[in-house]
Parts: sequence; structure tokens; C-alpha cells
Amino acid sequence: MRLPGPEDSVAAAERLLEQDGVVEVELPTAEQLVSEPPVEPLGRSGPYQSGMAYVSSVLESVRRLPDQVTVRVVLNGESFDERTNAEAETAFRDCCRFRAEDAWRQAATVKRTGLRQRRPALIAAAVVGAVAVACGYLSESVGAKAAEVLLYAIAGVGLIAAWIIVWVPIEELLFGWRPPAHVAAVFDLLSRARLEFIQRHTPDRNAVDSHDPEEPQRQRAPAVDE
Repeated sequence: MRLPGPEDSVAAAERLLEQDGVVEVELPTAEQLVSEPPVEPLGRSGPYQSGMAYVSSVLESVRRLPDQVTVRVVLNGESFDERTNAEAETAFRDCCRFRAEDAWRQAATVKRTGLRQRRPALIAAAVVGAVAVACGYLSESVGAKAAEVLLYAIAGVGLIAAWIIVWVPIEELLFGWRPPAHVAAVFDLLSRARLEFIQRHTPDRNAVDSHDPEEPQRQRAPAVDE
């Protein structure tokens, strides 16, 4: 029997999001919805990141973002407080809006950088390409075999370099800005998400006779008089 691994937990989170539009995160306190937990790896089992970081990582990994999402925060019974939950929700929305604006600025910076580099890249590529063509032309007229091979090599390297110089700004214009734009869309969705705070009840282990409420009670058969 295979033990559940990271792939199973990731698949379960994505399945819950696709079926119910819910991302569930368990936290010891509502403050850790935004703030990072203390770095104490010994003596505790987690979490090792804030609730916002976990929820955003789940949304970033899906193929397509939903139109609406619900963030379900499961808290310990001792730390469940309505006022603290409301303050944590406000901080969560403010932080998500800030992260969305910051990611959009990063995407716009990458795109504008590609636009600024387009003209210098075209000029540099034209110069390198002209050198490559000249070396290829000269290789046909030289008599020495070594010089011919060297000129052919310079021409080939020049053509490759010219293509790379042109491709770098094109890549930023077409693809480089998309990852930060996707992050911005994730945090924009989270800033408008519906938050649910659920109290987790810890079962009393000291109870001697405790019945599972979900387990049906067994009824004894009536005694038959002989």
C-alpha cells in the first residue's frame, strides 16, 4: 500500500478547487492567514508558510483560474475569535490587492523593457548579420583552407548571435510578462474571494465512553421469551 505523498495532497487540493471552487487551509491562528509562522521546525508539524502563500500557490498551479473562489480557513477551537477573524480577513484582502498591483507592475516593466530593447537589438542584429554575410562572402574568395573554415565559422556564429539578439526582446514581449501577470490575476481573484472561518473541534481523548456521531448506533435484538 502506497502512503499518501505530495502529489496526492496537491491533486486533492486541485480537485476540491475544480469541483467546489474552494481552497481549504488549516491554521493554528487567524493571524497566520497573512503573517508567516515562526521558524520552529522542531516540535511542530506545520504550517511552514502563511495561509495566503498556500492559497496563492494552489491557484497558481491550476490550469485555469475560476471566476470565483472560496477560501475556507480551518482554525483550532481555542484560537477561534470572530473579531480576530474579521481583522485577519481585512488584512488578507489588503495584502492581496497590494500583491496584485505589485505583480502587474512587474509584468508592465518586463513588457516595456522589451519595447525599449527592440530598436537597439535590431541595430545590433543588423551589424552582426552584416559581418556574418561578409565573412561568408570572403570565405569563397580566399585560397587557404584554414582561412576559409575560420570565415565560415565566424559567419555561422554571427548568424546565430544575430538571431539571439533579436529573440531576447521578442521573448519578453510575447512570453516574459505572462508569469507575473498570472500572479497578479491570482491575487486579484483572492482579494475578491469569499472567506469562511470554520472552528475545528478537537475530540476529547479523556472521555471513556464516546460515540462517533457519524457512526450509526447498533440496536440490540429484543429478547425472546421461551
